[in-house]
Amino acid sequence: MMMKLRAKSRSSMFGVRSSEFETPNRQLRTPNAQLRTDKRVARGAVQIEFALTIIIVMFVMFWMWELIMLTYTMNVMGDAAKEGVRTAIVRGAGTASGTCPTAAVTSRVQEFAAMSLHDTSAMTVNVTYPDGGTTPCSATNRVRVEVFYPYVPYIKLPLNYALHTSAEGRFIFNRS
Repeated sequence: MMMKLRAKSRSSMFGVRSSEFETPNRQLRTPNAQLRTDKRVARGAVQIEFALTIIIVMFVMFWMWELIMLTYTMNVMGDAAKEGVRTAIVRGAGTASGTCPTAAVTSRVQEFAAMSLHDTSAMTVNVTYPDGGTTPCSATNRVRVEVFYPYVPYIKLPLNYALHTSAEGRFIFNRS
């Protein structure tokens, strides 16, 4: 008994039906053409993923920069308040008329903040003497310098932060 072998068509040898090779205009496509198309699609997907990744990375970098600048500004304002306390302590009892050196402290705080290239026009400086009494600037009394600064972010957002720092010190001696 002889068996008849059926010859397989070329398209069925690859395990793909001939209809899968046909394009809408009925041209026969080879398996290599299909691979080239898949590479193009993959290359386009990689480009889209790269663009989205770059956008996310840039967004994170800008926010890190904003956080760094906010922290830097907070440190500068804290140091300016400490410099104001030092000025008040060195000036002691103030002038011969007995007034406290509030104006000198305020100007020194603004000068110190301006050295770090901050805009001091919106800065508010409050100098208080918590121990009070009839002679607030006398020896063993305290001085408190508070600095309020509206932080303006580099990336324009609807949120604005108002930074508040303060420093406090005690008069050690009374300069007469």
